Amino acid sequence: MSSQRFSRLASSAFTIGGILWIAIYFATVIIGVSIGKFEPGAPDAHWPLIINILIVLAGHWFLPLSTFILGIGVLGMFTRLQGRARVLGITGLVFASIALICSISNLILLSGILGSIGRNLIFPNNYTGGLAAFTVSITTGFMGVALLRAHVLPRWMAWVLIVIGIVTIPILLATPLPTSIAPDWATDTIAFLVSGIGYTAVGNRMLAIDRKAVKPQVQLSATSQ
Repeated sequence: MSSQRFSRLASSAFTIGGILWIAIYFATVIIGVSIGKFEPGAPDAHWPLIINILIVLAGHWFLPLSTFILGIGVLGMFTRLQGRARVLGITGLVFASIALICSISNLILLSGILGSIGRNLIFPNNYTGGLAAFTVSITTGFMGVALLRAHVLPRWMAWVLIVIGIVTIPILLATPLPTSIAPDWATDTIAFLVSGIGYTAVGNRMLAIDRKAVKPQVQLSATSQ
């Protein structure tokens, strides 16, 4: 895959990863409204099938899958720097690599291919899942600062990524909010909603920019033929 195509992959990766983060929040809310609590990975035969499916997806699959996709997006974003802000970009790559390693480990464990060995690993799925979310947020912040210095994307997009890097972890640590404000399930994953909206907005705008850049190339190719 050429570097140009890989850089365009960041657009789709941020959009899809952001949608998955938003889905984590709304799945949690739907589960909470339906059964009064959120039990990740603990389906029950007495609950509706759709609720059990959401519990498995939101409790296990969505997080490692989304952090893997977002990590790929950060790698694609690095190629957009075009060699500028290298120190910040490389620092972002280090954290992105940690996020990818954690995400891949989680997905392997969830696949069941390791059997009982996977279930008895020292670092359970939820710990590496949390680390992946933390590191992908940190790498997003670094990449946002790098983009701001490199001037390769609109400033507002860089600032959105910086804000994601700054606020995601504090919100995760501060939630759920006290039950006097809202039920646990309504605020426990609100960080994913906020940051997911940011990722999706940046990804969608990047997709529009990429399409606009590709259109003249396609027209030139058609004319030359």
